[in-house]
Parts: sequence; structure tokens; C-alpha cells
Amino acid sequence: MFDPLPRAAVEAFTGRDTPIPRYVIHLPATSADLAGAVELAYGLARSLDFLPEIDAGETTVSEEDAEHVHHRVCCDRLLPGRRRCALRARHDGPCDTEPPGPGDQSR
Repeated sequence: MFDPLPRAAVEAFTGRDTPIPRYVIHLPATSADLAGAVELAYGLARSLDFLPEIDAGETTVSEEDAEHVHHRVCCDRLLPGRRRCALRARHDGPCDTEPPGPGDQSR
């Protein structure tokens, strides 16, 4: 399966002079603490990552009254073969293109 091309590459390939309109969906969900919010966001992002419209690597969490301060959820480092790291932000050890299995909190 191929990863989607970056937006700029698609625009260059299609020859469009104007950007293709895109809309970002904001799906509010709440948690009592940052760790819980990050855990929920990671689970949601990874569970929907099979959809080409989902950019799990760009998932962030912010405090309700400080929405300008974003906490990154996924590592998203670019790896060989144009794949992205599927592990949590600031993970220990090497990057991996596969997310950890259920119940595996070590990565």
C-alpha cells in the first residue's frame, strides 16, 4: 500500500496554480488530565489511520483554555520508504512504522 503524497506534490503533479481547498475537522473530546487526553487522542488517531484522510502524525492535544499550546501525540518522523513513525511522541528506542500492539505500553 502506498502512502499518500504530500499536498505540495499533488498540486505540482496536477499542475494547479491555486491550492486545492482542504478543511480540518476539529473533534472535541475531553479528559481530566494531559496523560489521559494524549492516550485517548493516540488511540483515536491510530484506530482511524487506515483512512487516507486521517493524518495521525499531526494529532495534538491542548488544554481547553489554552488551545494555542499543542502537545504532540505521535512521533511522525519520516523513515526510509517515505513511511512515518507510528509510535508516540518522545518514545524510547528506535522509530517504527508499526504502532505497538494492544496493551503494549513500552513504546
